[in-house]
Amino acid sequence: MSKTDTKKLLSFVTDLAGEKFLKVEKEIGSGYFVLKISEAERRQAKHDIRSVEDIIVEMVRNSRDAGANQIFIATNKDSAKRREIIVVDDGEGIPEEYHEKIFEPRVTSKIDSVVEDRFGLHGRGMALYSIRLNTSEAKVISSTRDTGSVFRVSVNTRILGERKDQSSLPKIKMSGDKLQVLSGPHNILRHLIEMNLESPNLEIFYGSGSEVLATFAFFSKNEEKTRRGSNWLASTALDDPDSLKEFAKDEFGLSISVRNCQRIIAGEIKPLLSIQDRVIKSQAKRPNVKLSKKAMAKMIDDKDVEIFAQEIEEKFRTLGEKYFLKLEEKPKIVFSGSTLRIDLNVVSEDTW
Repeated sequence: MSKTDTKKLLSFVTDLAGEKFLKVEKEIGSGYFVLKISEAERRQAKHDIRSVEDIIVEMVRNSRDAGANQIFIATNKDSAKRREIIVVDDGEGIPEEYHEKIFEPRVTSKIDSVVEDRFGLHGRGMALYSIRLNTSEAKVISSTRDTGSVFRVSVNTRILGERKDQSSLPKIKMSGDKLQVLSGPHNILRHLIEMNLESPNLEIFYGSGSEVLATFAFFSKNEEKTRRGSNWLASTALDDPDSLKEFAKDEFGLSISVRNCQRIIAGEIKPLLSIQDRVIKSQAKRPNVKLSKKAMAKMIDDKDVEIFAQEIEEKFRTLGEKYFLKLEEKPKIVFSGSTLRIDLNVVSEDTW
């Protein structure tokens, strides 16, 4: 067959099968494909995994592109300079038979949805492969289709470095009605803030394992649900520290001490604010910056709210006696946006 005939045949097959024919080496089932080397290289990102921060970026991008609404990142660094990273999301999930396959080069579920953001191209099937090459461990703890995913990554920071300052919040200002990052260390927190500003519909939570578990507990107690259609924590795990410890390990790969599980159940470890709410809180003195209802509820301790309500009730009792008024029920405290409202149901003397 001549070169001209070959080109004509290739053009005919491409027209018939679409551009996917030129991109895919083989289909491996359940919507997953192995890209051709040329296609994987075409999707080459601007940089490979060179730091712990790069790992966080790629993991969040994966969750985002899997349709996640909420992403939780728990990290801990031990005395041996090993950083453990747990990423939990409520995205579309991964079939069990592909838990290992996704760490192979060029494996992706994104054939026609390559994403380009401030961090480069995403969707070439190389991110998880690169993460596994650069870390001591990278695995799926749990995931099935439509149930979200839990990933665990263990990094030796003596080999793969990270910024020394992982606690500082970058300097941020309001530019019109938008937040803008000005300066600060390029640590995990800054990367998450920048990603969240780019994808404002995401709720990203970042903290220690105990803080993430406390956040799951808060959501469960307040019946807040995810796309999975179920609470983050089984209610039975919220009553016993040993059960909570076991549940956290089995379901999320989180190693939490019994003591911290006790503190979570007692409400001593506060739930995390989302990245956006943490940023907004840092700007709270600025005008026109409002905390979400969920953020306000988590910022104010329940006991302080109860004490405040009692003080309001006592103050009104003195006033009510003067005007022959009485409270029919306890004061009701309501959070609405950035407003804290106190509702008093008042009755007059003739209705007593």
